[in-house]
Amino acid sequence: GDMPQNEAPAKEDKEALAKNETKDEGVAVDEVGEVTYITDEGRVYRRIVQDKKKTASGEDVFVVVEDSPQFPGGTQAMMQFLSENFRYPKEVVESAIQGRVICSFVIMKDGSISEVKVIRGIDPFMDAEAVRVIRAMPKWEPGKQRGQAVNVEFTLPIMFSLQKSEPVENAEFPGGKKAFMKYLADNVRYPVIAQENGIQGLVSAVFNIDSKGKVTFVKVTKSVDPSLDAEVKRVIENMPDWTLAKKSDEAIGMMIETHFVFRLQGDGVQPYNGPVPDDAVVVVAYGK
Repeated sequence: GDMPQNEAPAKEDKEALAKNETKDEGVAVDEVGEVTYITDEGRVYRRIVQDKKKTASGEDVFVVVEDSPQFPGGTQAMMQFLSENFRYPKEVVESAIQGRVICSFVIMKDGSISEVKVIRGIDPFMDAEAVRVIRAMPKWEPGKQRGQAVNVEFTLPIMFSLQKSEPVENAEFPGGKKAFMKYLADNVRYPVIAQENGIQGLVSAVFNIDSKGKVTFVKVTKSVDPSLDAEVKRVIENMPDWTLAKKSDEAIGMMIETHFVFRLQGDGVQPYNGPVPDDAVVVVAYGK
């Protein structure tokens, strides 16, 4: 078929890259400072066909900016985050599908990730997992144009190869799963403002235990209200260090998911009747 614009660079693009020049037909090839694309040989290049697009809500999106958005800790940290958090869908393990999923997404001016799309996929389950992992990324340092934070589109190829699975020893909260649930239940508080406003619901969050056992990258994946979200983040961020996750005796990072159900009781309170996941911490308070 014909080559999409995100394929490996043509020879003249590589030469342009070496000279860092802009070619006449509007394709700018930038030096490593604008990391948008990593080829199989580890070369970084970027190919731009237009400078500006629009988000679904009509906001401007830049494709080239003076200061590129940065994943916290840089490109290496991003690669590590992706490899640590990608879970091979069980549907494809047997068929051992491998290859490259190319995704695009917009890093909004507040650093959040939006409009995640698969430009070129390899399998519906793998594509969905790539999208899930990108959505779970922590906030980025946004890109800037003339010193102002702007929305920037980013293209990212993710290579998947199935190694034969080595047993992974999971990270553990000191004292184990029961101690973890007890820690959460003992420390979470129903925010007074949420009580007063009758706010209840299920808040889910993911966080990463890094290869030193520290809690990093706390992200609320199902939000109800800023006060509840902030409380969940606070409790998770204040956690003690975990024992390390290990893969063939090497410390690795690991992502953990948690759920909190905030529900009110008392006269005239509409009872919460939404979902309660099995391992959710249920926080009960009296409503006004």
